[in-house]
Amino acid sequence: MTVLRHATVTTAIFLILPGLAAASDNIWLSSAATTAIGSDIPATSTAVTNFQPYIGGVGKIYIWGRPEAGTSLVDLSLNLVAETQPICSPACVVPSAINFSNVTIYNPTFGAPSVKRFEYVDDSTGASPLPLGTTRIDGVEGLRIFEGGAIPAVGIGNATDPLHDATHDSWLIAEVTYNVLATGENSETRLFLEIGPIGMNHATDTTSDTWVVFGDATDAALNAHDNRGVHSSNIDAYIHPLVLPGDADRNGMVGPSDYTVWRTNFNSVANLTADHNHNGTVDAADYVIWRNNLGQIAGFGAATVVPEPSIRSFICATAIALSLFFRSAKIGRGC
Repeated sequence: MTVLRHATVTTAIFLILPGLAAASDNIWLSSAATTAIGSDIPATSTAVTNFQPYIGGVGKIYIWGRPEAGTSLVDLSLNLVAETQPICSPACVVPSAINFSNVTIYNPTFGAPSVKRFEYVDDSTGASPLPLGTTRIDGVEGLRIFEGGAIPAVGIGNATDPLHDATHDSWLIAEVTYNVLATGENSETRLFLEIGPIGMNHATDTTSDTWVVFGDATDAALNAHDNRGVHSSNIDAYIHPLVLPGDADRNGMVGPSDYTVWRTNFNSVANLTADHNHNGTVDAADYVIWRNNLGQIAGFGAATVVPEPSIRSFICATAIALSLFFRSAKIGRGC
């Protein structure tokens, strides 16, 4: 079956302030990957998730939601927008900090007789994967379509759904993967959810009847028909990339090349990519940090160790070379 992908619709924002709107759905961004961890609606704008992946690695964003009480969200269309802020030192430039690489809408089959969330999903997993922009994902969708079929679609909101977090009464909706670029060091990227081109609606409602609050609970509700392709002012999450300790060349792993950067810039107060303890000088303390992290690689938002015999051999060889290096440095200073 061929489903046409729609262009994003940009309209004037028609919203209702918190406390004045009818009941609404909530959808937010989280680092929680499973229902065992669980995720609740951020209470305020200061409680939204701050993702801190390692440069050179891969980050994960999880989309969670809670439909209006007593309803099921049977048609869902979302955009995700990443806006990296300028770094003004000395001139203001907007760095390339991340790029989206994959998005998956979760569509579990469950129950007896069997049901599933959606009859059709548009994401990165299909025969015709959803095209992704570097900093935009437009129209990631889960749809009911026919209201029937061999396995009926019940949407998001069923308490027996295996991706339901009963503790917080929330549902894990989707997963987004992104690459963390070396040019994004010291950057801040702000994430915003938007209603996608098809909108969203409950089993008994139209898109015009459906309202959604993205991010924290204090944000304004958006109408699923009138506010497609726009986001409100509250930031839904942040990305602040970190440098893996010892990763002087910012390639996402700590290895021999980082030692070369450290040795080349030893005693430098200008080129500080190997200044791992941030004291303003590339010195022996930075070598210790590199050595203690040798073999680490930037994984999915965390660091893992790659045990290689060659790395152990390199440490031994480097220890010998280092003693000679410091000895020659002292002789050169007349010590």
